[in-house]
Amino acid sequence: MGNLNAFFRENVKVEDNTVERVISKRMLDENGKPIKWKFKPIRYTELLDIIDKNTEVKATTKDGASTSIKTKALLMDQAINTVVFPPLKNKKLQDSWGVFTPEDLLNVMLGDNNNEWKKLFDTVQELNGKGKEQDKQEKEVKN
Repeated sequence: MGNLNAFFRENVKVEDNTVERVISKRMLDENGKPIKWKFKPIRYTELLDIIDKNTEVKATTKDGASTSIKTKALLMDQAINTVVFPPLKNKKLQDSWGVFTPEDLLNVMLGDNNNEWKKLFDTVQELNGKGKEQDKQEKEVKN
């Protein structure tokens, strides 16, 4: 038998899962250096809620339900809830860009810059479960 004390809350090691990444070279600090965005993984239950929110049951047949995932909305919800800094829900930040929602804020901040969007979504996916290991499994399944 193991040591039960290791499972008590006060004995469990708390890890800082926050990561910092430069998403845009256009957003600079006072020294002209790109500002790092901060990210934190979504809790598992929150991730399930986001998946449920963005999954639609199309039809139910004798073989089961047919579902459809709203990929764009799913990715956006994950990003909004993973980004810690800049604070996408901050009213002053939204006002400075003339928008009212975190989704619109990301859309105007990153605009049509595909490289920045890729960096953002790669980081979000990596932190929330889709990383190198899942890519490896997907390649194995395809072969």
